Amino acid sequence: MGGFGRYLAAALAARFASEGMGMAVVLLALERTGSAAYGAFVLTAWMAPHVLAAPVAGAVAGRARRPRLFYAGTLAGFTAAVAGLAALLGR
Repeated sequence: MGGFGRYLAAALAARFASEGMGMAVVLLALERTGSAAYGAFVLTAWMAPHVLAAPVAGAVAGRARRPRLFYAGTLAGFTAAVAGLAALLGR
């Protein structure tokens, strides 16, 4: 698999994880708290940084000297955020 194929595979996996997270946090909040309002609040809190940080992250990614390291770091941060949200939701 060439460089483009690896990039496409990584981008597809990251996109599935990001898009699936919206449904997962709503269902997790509903299951743990019993309230759909908590699900809506958590989804809003999850999506706000995406909207606010996207232009900055795009500019930084465009200027990164080592894009692989940048993308690996951002995916690791995404994973940590998902794990933290899942651990703290409903507690």
